[in-house]
Amino acid sequence: MPAESACKPLGKGYEGFREFFSRYCAEQANPGSNPDLALSLNALDSEDARSIVRRVGTRPLCLIQGITCPRNGVALRQYLEQAADQKNGAAQNGAVHPDIHGIDIMDVATLAREAGTELAHVSFTVGDAARMERWADGSVDVLVQDHLLNCAPHGSHEAILREAARVLSSRGVMILNFSVEPEAEEPRLSWHEARQLLGASLTEQAYCLRDIVGDEGIEEARRNFIGRVISDSTRGRELVVTAPYGNFEFYFPLERLQRTLDRMGLRFLVTRRVPGAKCVRYRTLVERIAEAAG
Repeated sequence: MPAESACKPLGKGYEGFREFFSRYCAEQANPGSNPDLALSLNALDSEDARSIVRRVGTRPLCLIQGITCPRNGVALRQYLEQAADQKNGAAQNGAVHPDIHGIDIMDVATLAREAGTELAHVSFTVGDAARMERWADGSVDVLVQDHLLNCAPHGSHEAILREAARVLSSRGVMILNFSVEPEAEEPRLSWHEARQLLGASLTEQAYCLRDIVGDEGIEEARRNFIGRVISDSTRGRELVVTAPYGNFEFYFPLERLQRTLDRMGLRFLVTRRVPGAKCVRYRTLVERIAEAAG
């Protein structure tokens, strides 16, 4: 078994990730299995999207932020190669040679090896998308955030997007996929109601119930919150408390994200709205247009 620290992001509890990731290691032969990056890239399989992606050249430096499936590198390489094929013909297959790196706040490379597989086509290091000191300004040609914002606490979103704008090259493309408008069978709780039930505040950097209530209160918190949506209408944010551990998924209005991108000097180039069973999903391409507004 990998060290416990390998399964917790920066000391915070994201329970059950070992089992989650191991399951997708076992299912990686099935590219239709969520959360394979290929599922998101399929929604960007159009000529307008491919023409934008082709501008990064034949040897792009790529960075995937957040590795949820060992096929992520394979999926990105195939997508870039297929975009080139659409222009050059099948004889040019493989003309694109992307240099693909991946970071995650968990040591997913260790978890993959323990599950009997490797992160194919990815040079991996443990790192935080909100603090990427090792990546120079304008150094990344293809930056992938596949639902990273839905897995990262609301308090880190500004820093994540600011860093994305900083490292993205002038010709670069950001593949930004995210979900909005979560559904729940039960009525939503307000931030205030949730705080009263928890007996503690929902912090800006909490990943799960255990981060808030600790070990002693976790079982009662799970009984009260699993499957619930907690809404903060004053700040335009929501989180879903997921089964079975009480991990959080983070949601936000599309308009709020657009305003944040604008402040960072980023803009949508292609936007695909994909209805989902429990939320509305967006597959998008983003470019850097200016310096951040602050």
